[in-house]
Amino acid sequence: MNAQTGWIDRNGYFHPCERGLHQACARSRFGSTEAELERRGWIKITSIGNSSELIWVMRELDRMTPEQARRLQKMGFDVLEDDVTYG
Repeated sequence: MNAQTGWIDRNGYFHPCERGLHQACARSRFGSTEAELERRGWIKITSIGNSSELIWVMRELDRMTPEQARRLQKMGFDVLEDDVTYG
């Protein structure tokens, strides 16, 4: 998988940030908190502990936009059709 950590906004645009600095990135780049970005339906690309394997995290899976799904797929992630909201 060729990806890095960061955020995917509702329009599917990827905003990279350094590993472990999602909160600082949310504050400095978007004037928001990590929790607020999650509430607004942004997807976090992160890793667990010292692992180099990346995962995506979304607070409410049924809110993923088609644009976010396409971005995740371009980044090498699998996306279930049931996770995507149309309309």
